[in-house]
Amino acid sequence: MSHSHGWSSGPTSALTTFVLGLSVTSPAGGSWKLAPQFGDLQSAEGGFTTGIGKFQAAWTLEHDGYSLNYNVPRGTTGEIVLPCLSAGKYPSVTLDGRPVQRETQLQLVGSSILLSGSGGSHTIVVS
Repeated sequence: MSHSHGWSSGPTSALTTFVLGLSVTSPAGGSWKLAPQFGDLQSAEGGFTTGIGKFQAAWTLEHDGYSLNYNVPRGTTGEIVLPCLSAGKYPSVTLDGRPVQRETQLQLVGSSILLSGSGGSHTIVVS
């Protein structure tokens, strides 16, 4: 007998998809999206598994910005939507310790920045 109730698993999915911001956008997870929403929280961490592997992410607010770590299956591609620190202004962004070029790698859309992501384990710092 199962004590698992479908109605009680909704918050877990909502927290992963909306607060943590991690979701798959194609069957089995060949493509994905990472779009964290901070709200009043200081950090979030979570993940899930599909047929091609584990998807994990974590973000932490810091005094001058935030850091975002993600680990997704190699060979996948994703869209990363980074909240701006000030609406309409490019923040400083590093990917795995290297500066991300504003003109060629980032796209400013309203109060967010779009960045293409690749599979593997990566760290983004926004300040």
